[in-house]
Amino acid sequence: PLTRISSTAIGADSITSPKLAHNLDLDGTEFVRVPHGTTAQRPSSPLGGQLRFNTDLGTLEQYNTNTNAWAAIDSPPIISSLAYSGSNTATDPAGGETITLTGSNFKTGFTASIGGTSAASTTFVNSTTVRFTTPAKTAGDYDVTFTNNNGLAATLTNGISVNGIPTFT
Repeated sequence: PLTRISSTAIGADSITSPKLAHNLDLDGTEFVRVPHGTTAQRPSSPLGGQLRFNTDLGTLEQYNTNTNAWAAIDSPPIISSLAYSGSNTATDPAGGETITLTGSNFKTGFTASIGGTSAASTTFVNSTTVRFTTPAKTAGDYDVTFTNNNGLAATLTNGISVNGIPTFT
């Protein structure tokens, strides 16, 4: 059985071929450390199937040959609910209102958009709560899209209503 892998010398029981085994079984607290580095340190000529840990994003990533891009191996965000400020049931077309999203797998550095228009500002509270300020939009119902800094996204279809607020004189 394999008991050690050595990068400086080949021991009597070290790996000497490129194929480790058909089934690698690690028990208990054992682990495999994959290549790691920053986004800038990604391989310059990546190949499909490459796997590494991105220290900037704090997640595993793989090179996807369908998109020719690095993609996070992570759980996508999930939007559970959207709450308007105060007792409002819609936002003002002028924008500027604070909206709270609750869910899971939210990460810092996220973006939010309402019907394709970027939120005026965003605030990360924690991995289950974020806030954003609405942009100006005409009256209607719009999709809300939350995108983590690793590119994984969630959309709440027709999740926000923009409605004119009557002015009384």
